[in-house]
Amino acid sequence: MPDLRQSTSVDVRIGAAMDANDGVTPETTLTLGAADQAELLKHNGAATVDISGRTFAAVAGSDGWYNLTLTAADTDTAGDLTIVIQDSSLHTPIWRHCSVISQGHYDAKYGVADMPVTVVEVQASAAADVRAAVGLATANLDTQFAAIPTAAENRAEMDSNSTQLAAIDTEIAALNDPTAATIASQVWATVCESQGSFTAQQIMSILLSILSGQTSNGGATFSTPNGGAQRVAATLDASNNRTAMSVTPSA
Repeated sequence: MPDLRQSTSVDVRIGAAMDANDGVTPETTLTLGAADQAELLKHNGAATVDISGRTFAAVAGSDGWYNLTLTAADTDTAGDLTIVIQDSSLHTPIWRHCSVISQGHYDAKYGVADMPVTVVEVQASAAADVRAAVGLATANLDTQFAAIPTAAENRAEMDSNSTQLAAIDTEIAALNDPTAATIASQVWATVCESQGSFTAQQIMSILLSILSGQTSNGGATFSTPNGGAQRVAATLDASNNRTAMSVTPSA
């Protein structure tokens, strides 16, 4: 079924007309004026259009086929269009079904122009997709647009966030930024022996006196290396076992 451009004159090829007696011999002498019927049936129309006066010429080299020229008035109605040519004394009936389409769609389909798009078509086929793409839940755009923050509201939100960020910066600045000396002091003050609650510094002073300090009382008393302070005094039994320890670490 060929497409015809609406309200446009066009040549339509129709055939093949075969001899009415044997049904196989091409009939090359057919004329519309002499035919019993030469009519046009437009889309959804009960009345026929007489086309006996249209230009009608045999196709050279293809017996039984003819070129029929339809006028712009013949193709003014979009939809199905049927051409009927009959002459019972001369040939078997021939007809051609065509489809008349709008000029814009015809031009787009056959490369003459882009496919036309109307506002109605966009609204009908793409409105839901557009709303979904921009995050709108309903078709009431006025309601949705009213919910979008204004420039002033956006500015106020930005100022609020800026104030909060400034407060965070202040809080961070107020945090302790310990020096190496502070960290070292905290480490030395850490209790490393729960029995007696000796700190790391105290333990080191005790170990220093035992390993490098001066001794007295037969090695039972340990002082600092310079002898200035006693750190450990041991009570020994007859077998020189320690039975009590007096520990005085540095502060």
